[in-house]
Amino acid sequence: MNYLYQNAKVYCGTYAKYNNGSIQGAWLDLFDYSDADEFFDDCRELHKDEDDPEFMFQDYEGFPSSLYEESMGHELAEKLIELINTPTNIDEEQFEAYLEACGKDLYDGDVYDLIKEAEENLVWHGDESDYAYEFIDEHYGDLPSIISNHIDYEQLGRELLEDYNSSGDYYFYN
Repeated sequence: MNYLYQNAKVYCGTYAKYNNGSIQGAWLDLFDYSDADEFFDDCRELHKDEDDPEFMFQDYEGFPSSLYEESMGHELAEKLIELINTPTNIDEEQFEAYLEACGKDLYDGDVYDLIKEAEENLVWHGDESDYAYEFIDEHYGDLPSIISNHIDYEQLGRELLEDYNSSGDYYFYN
């Protein structure tokens, strides 16, 4: 088991400080928090010199830009922290490919369900021609070379995988 984006961090400043020419703030490691309330408590503590700080997340690292918002609110922070703290068998690349291929984002339901979908809906990861070779072998066994030498495995793989959602070399059930 591993964790997605366990090195995710955001730099927390405030709009008031920024508008006054300061980028005073700090990097916060999202893996250190169990929920968004705890995270925002630390943000408020960091900027306790302001009565009602409006947080500005001026930079981020360790997670994709599609999951970043400069004015991150409670809901997104909660989803990110949940995502980071959920053990999984997949890696970041597969998860991001699933989101892109299937048009999903963190706001689409439960984070745990999204991770499970990315795990369970994977059809193939790799080259299309390798998929065709495996398909032929699984369904027809060893073909005589007189036949196998005339198969365009790249084209066959492309056609076999064309009905699935894809991103890069990841293919998922619709």
